[in-house]
Amino acid sequence: EYVIDVNWTAEEPIVYAREVRIKNGYDKYLRFLDTTDRITLAVYEFIQAVHASYPKMMTGIFHIQLIENPAGELFFVEYSKRISGTSIVNQFRGFNPFDTLASIETPIYKGDFANNNVWYRYEDFIINLNRIRQ
Repeated sequence: EYVIDVNWTAEEPIVYAREVRIKNGYDKYLRFLDTTDRITLAVYEFIQAVHASYPKMMTGIFHIQLIENPAGELFFVEYSKRISGTSIVNQFRGFNPFDTLASIETPIYKGDFANNNVWYRYEDFIINLNRIRQ
């Protein structure tokens, strides 16, 4: 499964994509996808296409969920204008949707944690949250 948080509060959308593995109903493991990943690029193309036809639909802060079958085909699961429940992990990438809504800049974490294409436990982000504001 893929969860993609989008910040489209400026001219162009910023896409924060991650792959997740669910256990007991929540995102147990995740890995950030970089801006050149095929999933990130596909979502960017998708939201641009929707925006071209429905410009008010995909603006602001929202998220999209996708799943992938064994053949590599992507399927759309959900689009929601709400903030995703696990979007807190994006603070390590400089995006906190609550800061954005309050017009506050989120600091970008500079460290050796929360790298692209590395699997992490969701709990690792909760444990390390105090490090991003230092």
